[in-house]
Amino acid sequence: MAICLVVELNSLMLAIRRNLVKGTMLYRFCELSFFASWIALRLILYPILVIFMWFEYCRYREITGTWVNMMAAAPVFQFILTAMSIKWTYDLAGKIFFKNKA
Repeated sequence: MAICLVVELNSLMLAIRRNLVKGTMLYRFCELSFFASWIALRLILYPILVIFMWFEYCRYREITGTWVNMMAAAPVFQFILTAMSIKWTYDLAGKIFFKNKA
């Protein structure tokens, strides 16, 4: 599903932020945009897409009459992407909240 590529806006904000001078307004805007898009896309949209793709798979399964069809991979891979996003969120939160403790 092409909607999964919207997460690349999050990657764009990260790339722009890395090339700006820290402390500027534009840096702060990109930083806030990065975190806002991280939450909106990776923690809200991706889990919703797992459910949506599961129902699409079930609908297509009813149409084709077989458990194995071209939609079978979609919910599996979306679940993997969602799990990776949750793991990366855990890693990112660790960097933010425990950066002074080492």
